[in-house]
Amino acid sequence: MRFAPVLWGLLRGRWDYADDGVLDRTHLRFFTRSSIESLFIDTGYVVERCEGINNVVRVYPDRFSGHLRKLRHLLGDTQWTQYAVVARSG
Repeated sequence: MRFAPVLWGLLRGRWDYADDGVLDRTHLRFFTRSSIESLFIDTGYVVERCEGINNVVRVYPDRFSGHLRKLRHLLGDTQWTQYAVVARSG
């Protein structure tokens, strides 16, 4: 995912699929917090909660030194390896 237009979108919190190219709709799915919430909303669900789980600092402790642990709030949504969503039909 080192294609510049994809990275630019990802830095803005978007991971949008297209009709063709790297993010072709038929490829495996990857989500940002924003795009997973949109998936639920676009299919008629009401998102009650969307929370990051499996913090990268805890999942990969050897890759993060003590000072990065203290600054993990700067990682924003990139600190989560997964999201858990609670939604109900709308």
